[in-house]
Amino acid sequence: MDSTTLRRRKGHADSAPDQDRNVDSHSDEDNECTPLVPRQPESTSSQSNAVQRSVVADWSRLDMQDLYRYWSLLRDWLADVPAMARKCASDLHLPAFVLPSKPPPLTHEQIQALETFIEKNVAVPYDHDEHFSELMRLWRLSFPKTETIPLRQDPQWKRLGFQGTDPATDFRSAGVLSIRAMVHFAENYPSKYQTVMTRTHGLSAEESYPFACACINIVFMITDLAKLRRGGEPPSADPEAPIMRAGIARLIEHDERAFFDFFSASMIVLDEEWVRSKGTYMTFPFIIRTVRERIASTLRNPRLRSAATAAELLHVELLDE
Repeated sequence: MDSTTLRRRKGHADSAPDQDRNVDSHSDEDNECTPLVPRQPESTSSQSNAVQRSVVADWSRLDMQDLYRYWSLLRDWLADVPAMARKCASDLHLPAFVLPSKPPPLTHEQIQALETFIEKNVAVPYDHDEHFSELMRLWRLSFPKTETIPLRQDPQWKRLGFQGTDPATDFRSAGVLSIRAMVHFAENYPSKYQTVMTRTHGLSAEESYPFACACINIVFMITDLAKLRRGGEPPSADPEAPIMRAGIARLIEHDERAFFDFFSASMIVLDEEWVRSKGTYMTFPFIIRTVRERIASTLRNPRLRSAATAAELLHVELLDE
């Protein structure tokens, strides 16, 4: 083999210095691994670091209210995704298997139970003259060792978690159904009720949430998800409302008190979520959203047929220990 075709290695005895330098340079180029990402000039790297520091500085200037607002917008958008997907599937005439299945038809007994419950409880406005005795019953169950009896308009109602001195103002959204739900919770699960009711007693306004208002919110949430409406009112266009309504119909088919058990379990979910997330007054709306999602998921579940199943699906212990 011709000796000129051989590559010389550095330090070879018969190589010339100039040749060694040329051979070494050629050898390095052949053996060096080309990086997957090209090296950036120092100036470009410095600019990138400056941009990163600027982004971090911008985020550090955001206060918590801004973060909550941005997160709320994102959550709202994500909540609309299923509805948008259903609309697109319907508009594009996609096969039926990609669309949500319809709930099984309700039996006559389930329909009758649901209609009776709605007429008796839903959208019944609170009136002091007619319902104040139920409110006083709730007070005695909440504070059995307290001898002081509040008036119809009294600052003491704030102790139970009403926003003002007149509870009638807070009951406007869910009516008398809220009182009945709270009384049921207090009577049937007194230990759990006292734990939830007194969770934030003695804490600052920032560290607490109004208990009675939270109860009213949950009652309204359940009835709103299922769009429970009295006869004569126009039906809802929400495609998921029939599924939710069927869930409540199956739940109360044999005993309407199962609705109040479901409410009680939902309040325990709210309390546990408050503790888990170390809730504050500012984060309470996000906790409510989380609870709403869990309630909706439970109402969609075809297994929902009793209070025990509701507690199981919500992952809470309903019965007092």
